[in-house]
Amino acid sequence: MSLMDILLDRGTSPTERFAQLQALMSLTEGGANPTQPSGIGPTGGSSDWENRAQRYFTNRLGYSPEDWNKVDAIIEQESGWNPAAYNASSGAAGIAQKITGYGPGYLEERPMSQIRWLGNYLASHSYPGYGTGIDAAYQHKQDTGWY
Repeated sequence: MSLMDILLDRGTSPTERFAQLQALMSLTEGGANPTQPSGIGPTGGSSDWENRAQRYFTNRLGYSPEDWNKVDAIIEQESGWNPAAYNASSGAAGIAQKITGYGPGYLEERPMSQIRWLGNYLASHSYPGYGTGIDAAYQHKQDTGWY
């Protein structure tokens, strides 16, 4: 994750951004950072994006823990929280496996844009016979294998 990504990431609080900046500065100065969780580096691994998504969905969008578990289950199967995931057979790309690939509001180099797009999609997409929202998306995924 670049310095600019940290500064512009609106999905985190100023306190979280400050902690990320401290960790980044420590790593670039060659020092160890005891507060940096293992497995999460400045470039952001899939577990990092999953953690950010959980904060976004629960803190910003008001998802309950049960609803978050449904989002997590869908995305674990779709992309494993990998922002660079690509399905050659469908053209689906990124964390949410958007069928048309990367595009406006869903940027390859900005995984938080993919997470925000996912939140908007789950809130607005209508599944015929299922409705809208995470419950509809989850049930549709269970029944059809896709959301």
